[in-house]
Amino acid sequence: MDGRPVWRDARVLVVGTTSDYIHWIRQSCPDQALFITEPAIRARALEPTPPPEEEILCDLTAGDQVRRDLEDHLTAFGQLLAGVACFDCESMAL
Repeated sequence: MDGRPVWRDARVLVVGTTSDYIHWIRQSCPDQALFITEPAIRARALEPTPPPEEEILCDLTAGDQVRRDLEDHLTAFGQLLAGVACFDCESMAL
């Protein structure tokens, strides 16, 4: 081996959506998305919490921290991004 990580799966990064959309996406496209979610959205959610490999909780206004958290997550879980989807204008800046 050459020391590079072995990527297990590619996911679409879903930035800044609501817990009901997260639940719908998880049900309709299992194991295909990675969510970046505001902690306040998750705290109010009625839907089940995704497993750690599917969701990063962070302040979406802190772009540098979001990037670091995303990079750490991708490395820790051996994931890679296949695309990006944003569900509101505020999230597009990331």
